Amino acid sequence: VAPAIEKDMGLSAVEYGLLGSSSFLGMIAGALFWGYISDRYGRQISFSLTVWLTFIGGFLSAFSPNYIILFLLRFTAAFGIG
Repeated sequence: VAPAIEKDMGLSAVEYGLLGSSSFLGMIAGALFWGYISDRYGRQISFSLTVWLTFIGGFLSAFSPNYIILFLLRFTAAFGIG
């Protein structure tokens, strides 16, 4: 899928690399954030929120009109995975 995105959006090598890294950046940030939320409010609440955040970010990324929106939505989906 990634090569098709690169071709369709006309991404440079740097943009393509950042798009691939957005998932890892989101997971790092999400792990720190959701770990704190789990400790503070409990696992059930944090797990429910992460499931919805991952779903919404992943679903909406399929309809991204441009690179910036796609990057942010992939980061959001990965933040939920974190």
